[in-house]
Amino acid sequence: MKQLHGIRILVALLCLLLVVAVFAACNGSGSGDESTDAGNTPGETTGNGGAGTTGGSGETEKDEPKDTINVSDYFLVIPDDASDSVNDAATALILSANTTLGADFAEIGLDSVVNPGNADPNAYEILVGNTSRPESAQALDDLGGKVGYVIKKIGNKIVINASAPGLLDEAAQYFVSTFMDKGTAGAFELPIGLSLVKNDMDAVALFDDNGNVRYTLVYSDSLDVTSGANDKDKTDYVVPGFLAIQEALQKKFSIDNIPFQSDSTAASADAYEILLGRTNRPETEAFLSTLKVNEYGYGIYGNKIVIAGWSALTIEKAANLFIANFPRYIVESGNSKNLVMVGSDRMVEAYEEWNLEVPLYTGGKLTGADLLFTGSYQAYYSSTSADEFRAYRTALESAGYKLHQENQIGNNLYATYYNDLNMIHTYYVNYNNTVRVIVEAMENVVLPQNEDSYEKITDMTFTMMNLDDAAGNFGNAFILTLEDGSFILHDGGGDKGTFKYADRDELYNLLKRLNKRPDGKIVIAAWIISHQHWDHFKNAHDMFAAYYRNGNMTVEKVIYNVGSATTTYNSNNPGTYIEQGYLNNLKLWFGTEQVVMHTGQTIQLRNLKLEVMYTSEDLYPQAIVKFNNSSFVHRFDVGEGNAKQRMMIMGDIEEVASQTLVKMYGDELKCDIMQVAHHGYGGSVELYKRFSPSVVLWPKDSKAVNNQLTGTGYYPTINQSLVNQTNVLLVVIADGGHKMIYLPVTGLTSNRDTNLKDCVTVLPREDGLPT
Repeated sequence: MKQLHGIRILVALLCLLLVVAVFAACNGSGSGDESTDAGNTPGETTGNGGAGTTGGSGETEKDEPKDTINVSDYFLVIPDDASDSVNDAATALILSANTTLGADFAEIGLDSVVNPGNADPNAYEILVGNTSRPESAQALDDLGGKVGYVIKKIGNKIVINASAPGLLDEAAQYFVSTFMDKGTAGAFELPIGLSLVKNDMDAVALFDDNGNVRYTLVYSDSLDVTSGANDKDKTDYVVPGFLAIQEALQKKFSIDNIPFQSDSTAASADAYEILLGRTNRPETEAFLSTLKVNEYGYGIYGNKIVIAGWSALTIEKAANLFIANFPRYIVESGNSKNLVMVGSDRMVEAYEEWNLEVPLYTGGKLTGADLLFTGSYQAYYSSTSADEFRAYRTALESAGYKLHQENQIGNNLYATYYNDLNMIHTYYVNYNNTVRVIVEAMENVVLPQNEDSYEKITDMTFTMMNLDDAAGNFGNAFILTLEDGSFILHDGGGDKGTFKYADRDELYNLLKRLNKRPDGKIVIAAWIISHQHWDHFKNAHDMFAAYYRNGNMTVEKVIYNVGSATTTYNSNNPGTYIEQGYLNNLKLWFGTEQVVMHTGQTIQLRNLKLEVMYTSEDLYPQAIVKFNNSSFVHRFDVGEGNAKQRMMIMGDIEEVASQTLVKMYGDELKCDIMQVAHHGYGGSVELYKRFSPSVVLWPKDSKAVNNQLTGTGYYPTINQSLVNQTNVLLVVIADGGHKMIYLPVTGLTSNRDTNLKDCVTVLPREDGLPT
């Protein structure tokens, strides 16, 4: 290329290799209905000289005289204030000249640089957009004030112009596909009197003929669009993007307000609406049906401008994409401006971090997607069946994926597959006939182990730590002693560390007292984190920080599943310890593996097989309104034969997660030992009825438990329903010392007081503080 002028064109050229993909995404529907055999389209006429005829279609004589256009003779000229749309259009021409014709334009640049001053009217130039050359305005006049584009040969000038910048993309693509791409050896042919006018486009405009805003911004009624004075009361994740669209339009057009309302108000197809995200309008569904799981963007459906994606993350990206590109569609006339879009003004991009180079689920209906904490995603399919799920498993195996594990809980089916690149965990939920497909890069995955060899040296026990309530400490802190003497630490409680001897020290000393290993080493086979609230995370982490240097402790695995920042954004009080990198400390101190587990997966930890029953992933497409409902719920069996007992650990789940568990599993939830949800401020009557336990573990002090059982309020009703079950024979409360029980629990009688005395071992706090 002989010369190159203009920073914008330089940037465009640096992106040449990307242009084909960009245009395919942005203009896939732009020229698909245009005939290229004669250079005409409906609403276009190609004639010999003059402005041509608009509003109809004509046939060009097959032997119409042609001009041969030698690319190297022509200057490519763009306006000094060239927009991205102009640059994209010019780049399309440059790419075609280079790759198809093997030629360079004589010069490329801004209209104040190429042939500056009094430009030679006889110079061979291709004018893209509203250049300062009079031919650009002359060609635009042929549109007659209508929305569209024009491609015209005026003397030695080839003019490509449009009523709005966004249409230049379409015009350039039409010019390239119809003329340039049919050329050879550095040249292509044009009709001598080329005057192609496309002005019959169905257009939608922000303002009506009287200058009034005709559009309303519409969002889903399920969204929380209000926020309070503190960070615990936010809008939902996508709402700031929607408000940014409103603000950008109002600022650009100097208007006071564009209406913003929910889709609870019914609307006809004729109503002018900008549909934001997952609305109930059929136009939103129509647009989404054209998108892959990781795609997002905007499109025109009648009088509706749809801006959407399948997930909160991609909806946000769609909003940003529209804001970045709406200047393409601004039409100026005198002192007035309008936003004018046509049916071909569709732009779709893909979030490439989500890998779709995997076998895709073909059953049911894609209904949504969700960003997971690890950066991966789950795709959500409705209206499917167990047979379609099995067919998908067959497809995975045919594609070379290896089965790592499979499971069935009730009528729900689970399977985890992997290859060198990806892990795919997928499961079918029977009650609502849905399938979830979770895709994760193998480089980020530690598969849950199916086997774990060990030698038995002790019986299994469960210990509930008595936290220092006087110091303001509370939470879940459970220790399972496994048969080889190693431990599973559940959560660990919260520690304010206000006294010289803190609960982090008490936890460490409790582990030492429980330790049965001959070498005296504290081996934590797994630290299981139910969720990221302070009272479930901080004390254990502080203990690791305080004692890792002595070399007497190791933590083999940390097991968890937490919601992503998008799903927990408006969940009242989300914890963020893991996002802040606290678990990376364990990798540094102990070489700890991080195992992110999903519903239906199992992991073998010495003699204990843990089974995941619920994670925040199961709540989708419901929002996580309360962060506690992101808790990691699991169960495991202890003992053999008739002595086998099942234990359920629930973290802090509240009403919504409790309802989800009941719907997913029903009577399959039956267990022998259960932890009271959220310290007595969670669960549900129906959930506890399904559990029907013999042993209840209550991680709260006696005073609080008595309050939780008193009265007729919401939580007392739930808790009373539990303790009034005749099958409940033992209630263990987390005060009066650390409480230890042997697993399985044996020797229970119908007398709860006797059971408490005979089946629970009390270990006084090491520091001697009142308990």
